Parts: sequence; C-alpha cells; structure tokens
Amino acid sequence: MKKGREYVTSGSVDASTTEFFVADENPVVGRLTSRSHPADLPRDYGMAGATGAYEVPALSDFVQSGLQELLDQLPSADPLAEMNLLLDRLLPTQERKRVVVESFSNKVLMLGLRRRADRFLFSRTLVPRLQAELFAMYGRISVHFTDR
Repeated sequence: MKKGREYVTSGSVDASTTEFFVADENPVVGRLTSRSHPADLPRDYGMAGATGAYEVPALSDFVQSGLQELLDQLPSADPLAEMNLLLDRLLPTQERKRVVVESFSNKVLMLGLRRRADRFLFSRTLVPRLQAELFAMYGRISVHFTDR
C-alpha cells in the first residue's frame, strides 16, 4: 500500500507519512500510459486517510444500484410468468389471446394454441422472435405447440 511517496505495510502508519496531504509542487508533465511508473501517477489526496482510503457514499450508492440492475436482469424464479410477459410484449392483443405458455422444462417451451390453424402462422412469425429473445437467458430452446 502506498501512502504519499512511501510504501507502508499492512496499514501501519509512520509519523513521517503524515505530510502526504500536501499537493505536489511539480505536477506530472507528459502523457500517462499503461507503462508509466506507479510513482508517476497522479495522487488523490482527498481520499487518503490514516489507515487507507475512505468510503465515498456516492460511489457506494452507484455500485449498489448497478448490482441491483444486474440482479433484475437475471431470469426470475418463475420462467412461465416471464415468458407470458414476453408474449404480451411480442404479440398484438388479438393474437396474444390465441396462444398461452403451458410449460417450460429442459429447454423445451410448450405453447398452447386456441386454433389449430394458427400453428403455421406462429411457427413462422413468433417462434424465431421468441428464440432470439430467450437465447441470452436460456440458450437455444425448442418450441412445440399443443392444441387447447
């Protein structure tokens, strides 16, 4: 761990390192690259404390909200409810009334059709869109139709 211009071990603070809050008189001149020496990198004296960096509340809140958004994107515990919502989004209201999600297991999605004549229409229009939408969460799935 580096404090000011000196390295300290495991958070132990030396009395000579208390002046690290003073800014450099000669800031780094030139372009920083990935090959720059760590001693040449700019220092943020506002975050340094006696035993390390302090927590920044705005950053902590951002990390918490970012993690929550990622958790919300994960598949829910009830894939049938999620797939019903997906069908609501993909189909117009009249067509949505003619199809329902019956089961989903082992990457096989069973859709129940109200009219047998809709089998060809939905296999050509709905199935590719469903597979594309669900690929990110469940991988490649197969869709089968049953008559209700």
